[in-house]
Amino acid sequence: MNRFSIFILFFSMICLANFAWSNENEWTTNGPYGGTVKTIEINQHNRNTIYIGTITNGMYQTVDAGEHWSHIDNDGLFMTMRDISIHPLSPDTVFIATVSGLFKSTNSCSTWSFIAGSNSEFEVIKYHPQNPHLLFAGGPTRTWKSLDGGNTWVGLDVPSSTGMIDICFNPQNPNSVYFIGTSMVTERGVWKSSDMGETWENIQNNIIPYGSGTHIEIDPVDTNNIYISVDNYTMQDYPCIYKSTDGGNNWLDISPEFLYVPYVLSIVVSPNNNEVLYAATFDNGVIMSEDSGDSWSEINDGLSDHHVAAIEIDPVLQVIYIGTIYDGFYKKTIANSRWDKFSNDINIAHCFHIDVSAENSAKAFVAAANGVFFTENSGELWSCIEIDVQEGNQLWDGIFDVYLPQRYYACSGLSTISQVSLSPKGFYRSDDAGVSWEFYNDGLPEYLSYNLITVSYNYPDSRRIFMTSTAGLYKSDDDGESWELCDNGIPTNDYFEDIEISPSNQQVIGLAYYPGNKLFISYDRGDSWVESGQLPQAADAHTIELAFNPLNSSHIYISIARLGIYESLDSGQTWQSLVNDLPLDGHFNYVSGITINPYNPDNIFVSTFGHGIYQSHNGGLHWESFNAGMDTTGVFNEMMFAPGDTTILYLARGNRSVWSINRTPVGIENEEVTLPTQYSLSAYPNPFNATTSISFTLIQPSQVTLDIYDILGRRAESLVDEFLPAGNHSVLWQAGEMPSGIYFYRID
Repeated sequence: MNRFSIFILFFSMICLANFAWSNENEWTTNGPYGGTVKTIEINQHNRNTIYIGTITNGMYQTVDAGEHWSHIDNDGLFMTMRDISIHPLSPDTVFIATVSGLFKSTNSCSTWSFIAGSNSEFEVIKYHPQNPHLLFAGGPTRTWKSLDGGNTWVGLDVPSSTGMIDICFNPQNPNSVYFIGTSMVTERGVWKSSDMGETWENIQNNIIPYGSGTHIEIDPVDTNNIYISVDNYTMQDYPCIYKSTDGGNNWLDISPEFLYVPYVLSIVVSPNNNEVLYAATFDNGVIMSEDSGDSWSEINDGLSDHHVAAIEIDPVLQVIYIGTIYDGFYKKTIANSRWDKFSNDINIAHCFHIDVSAENSAKAFVAAANGVFFTENSGELWSCIEIDVQEGNQLWDGIFDVYLPQRYYACSGLSTISQVSLSPKGFYRSDDAGVSWEFYNDGLPEYLSYNLITVSYNYPDSRRIFMTSTAGLYKSDDDGESWELCDNGIPTNDYFEDIEISPSNQQVIGLAYYPGNKLFISYDRGDSWVESGQLPQAADAHTIELAFNPLNSSHIYISIARLGIYESLDSGQTWQSLVNDLPLDGHFNYVSGITINPYNPDNIFVSTFGHGIYQSHNGGLHWESFNAGMDTTGVFNEMMFAPGDTTILYLARGNRSVWSINRTPVGIENEEVTLPTQYSLSAYPNPFNATTSISFTLIQPSQVTLDIYDILGRRAESLVDEFLPAGNHSVLWQAGEMPSGIYFYRID
């Protein structure tokens, strides 16, 4: 048996503190503010009290007209809101329509009780303004009314397939009620009752039988004027706003011609002038007509998000409120021309990716559906970075340059809710910390979406930028000014879910292939690619995310939808499950956010669907919850340590903004948590038989050579000769061909 001993010829020892984390530490979020506001309801008895219903996190309340918001706890009864209705005489009583049924509170939303429609989607619930015992509620397949304040419900006398999206009441005639149905296709889209809902008449009449109804409104002055809005998103030339001047007998198309898509979600009549109309559109923000719909114009000054879901007017305070699809809550006075954002503490922005500055761990950069945001104080305050992204597009990723702290990168693609955008998409670069941006797409097809950016650094002034797209991977060697398709060994017409560069070897890059549930690896900085061994397979399985062990580029982690998390110790040739006692949710076995402690790779963090964050201290053999303070509902996206400081974790969440935790050291454990301040060099095992791993720490990026010498001082082998980033690195020395004996290794 050959046996070897190895000694250090040149090194400086490092002694790092090892800490455990205080159980008092908690995850917190403070933005970016925003998210989808679906419905708005004003308390008529206290007009500074407003409720909003969101798509992803239930209800919020403000008592100061939107200056601050608080989330209304509902014990998980409902998340996706559709409508809110406050009792006209008793404002403590509130009804809501959700995708999970109808609910009621009698104590100003402190507690809730389920009342009807278990696990059924409802779009609307409304009190009759003159008869509060009479309520109407409906959804895609239901049209109901209650005669006893919501205790019991009966179906309306309309065909069962009609559905109800919105309902309104004639303010001059309490017997007159109108509602708009789910579908115009069946020619049962608009209905009228002249006896307070006892019987109904179909008045769709000459409305084109296509699309879905969204809203119905009666002119409070001339109640023969009725307006409806329609979703004709898939039919570009179809009407989306109709008007009747004879109580619904005949309808006129008054749709604006300039809309990007014919999709209007709500329409309201001004309380000051019944010829003035406001409408919430899917892609053109808020539009206004001053002549009862004959002509329209956009009124979007100050509005960052032109996707508007809800609009409500307070006739007493003369204020217009809107809820947007991405950016939360806005308001303006009727007399004012500019919208102001009032989304403080609405922490449901849809965040895709986050990056933290290597220069300053308090600086972070997050790409979200409502813009790109920047913080200089660890997320205490986020500011939106102005980047001129073309219509129909959005920014999907943004990162800092490791060596140039004033340089940022970003990439654009099709908006999450746009089906088609002919606007150019590509790469953005800022050289002045986000103040100004240049757009580059030389070599990039304009019709593709670009989703992820990462950079391989060879020297401080030599970088190769990679960018994934909806059809292939692209690379640039001139700071993003020109691009070429990577086509040597990987598909060129499909989507890649993730791309990661090994921290210990910038030449090694992993690429997670979405359609085929495959992993590709490059060992030459993206010039060529090879497919790893077969990944674990299952029905509907696909790659989600990958990560490298910070000290060993052969040690790879990958998460696979439906299956969980796996690791490979041999560059992807074989795989072992690390699920063990990690809680997974049946069909949604979804693990993301793989984050590895760079100073102790056995300390791994992941996020799980429905269960939040879990960590392991032993390489995935056992997992424990790490959710103090965390709202574990919603989607988890990207997680990362602050560079050089493992006390700080950042988490970008889908529909929950950005969360962070500052893990204060309180004791001793096998985890390093501070920046390396000295060089280190070690080998394990030592003595060894045939193979040993040599590990070293760099306190700054350096050109590194690592050589092996025999006892006579002759160089036996060169293991490393390249520029490496700061941090921990390791290299495997296979000495099986060497004679037994004592060897030295030297790092320069």
